[in-house]
Amino acid sequence: MITQASSSFLSRAYYWLELFELSLLPARAHFKLAREPLSQFNCGSARLRLKSSSQLVSRLSSCGALLTDWNNEIIIEHLYELYLKRNIRRSVEWRQVFQNWMQQKSHIIELYTHFCEIYDLDYKFQERELHAWRMMLRATGCTNITPYNKDVSCNKFWTNVPDPEKDRKTIAKLYKEGLLNVNSQADTLWNCFRNSYNANSKGIDGKMRILSIIAENFTYKEIIEQLEVSPNSVSMARKHSRINGPGCPALEKPVIVRSKMSEVKEKEFQLFFADKANVNMSFYKMDAKTQMPVLYLKDQKSALWKKFSATYPNRMKRTSFMYVSLTK
Repeated sequence: MITQASSSFLSRAYYWLELFELSLLPARAHFKLAREPLSQFNCGSARLRLKSSSQLVSRLSSCGALLTDWNNEIIIEHLYELYLKRNIRRSVEWRQVFQNWMQQKSHIIELYTHFCEIYDLDYKFQERELHAWRMMLRATGCTNITPYNKDVSCNKFWTNVPDPEKDRKTIAKLYKEGLLNVNSQADTLWNCFRNSYNANSKGIDGKMRILSIIAENFTYKEIIEQLEVSPNSVSMARKHSRINGPGCPALEKPVIVRSKMSEVKEKEFQLFFADKANVNMSFYKMDAKTQMPVLYLKDQKSALWKKFSATYPNRMKRTSFMYVSLTK
């Protein structure tokens, strides 16, 4: 009879025996599936069959490797063949990721910052490549300890210790206290412009002047999505930038002339809206300023233009309907 402890010991012994046998094989035979078992061990009623590479790959994919196995070329090469070879470029020095990680004092890395040592700064990762790297890191005993989701930031923190709970709590506490800078420089720039734009008042010396700083350098879509402004605001800001310069004060401010409506026109306007043949009165919606019921026109503006139009003897046409808003 074989006890559970002795069975676990034998399984571990066969595992290292298999690695030793693989190290003696030629390089071409490392990843070639063996048709026949290399060795057969009988221990009581238990029969174990070990194959050269397929057995090792299946065991590594299910159990993974440890930090102490990173210096083992056989294990790392098997994991590279399994996860990275078909998903990354051959020119990428993928071993540097693990070597630099082992040489640093801390067990925690920021994933994309760590990748900058082997990739170009402007390199854009594909989702398939990132997924392959995540699978590779998990297979080598690493753990994702990022305390937030991807909506907050794209930065990811990983650790290579067997028990990641301590590092996970450390990162979570730093993030909670606001000591973890997870925003990129682009996000910080947009946040600054958004806060400045919202803090200023409307007008040519306020929001338009702030928006004119970046209006010519970004597309309509980018500005509208990031700052939540209207296309008309972007257009006016671009015009301000071309005439006065980006962020500069206006050289010639527009002259605004306000004139009051005459008493006769105001009375006619009130009589028009008092006639139930022209408007419908709301029974539940009130104007917040005047506390009077809201009135809705029965006809559309085009119909009103035709209804109140007149043709003079000299064939000049004119309409007496004006679509205005009265405020007291």
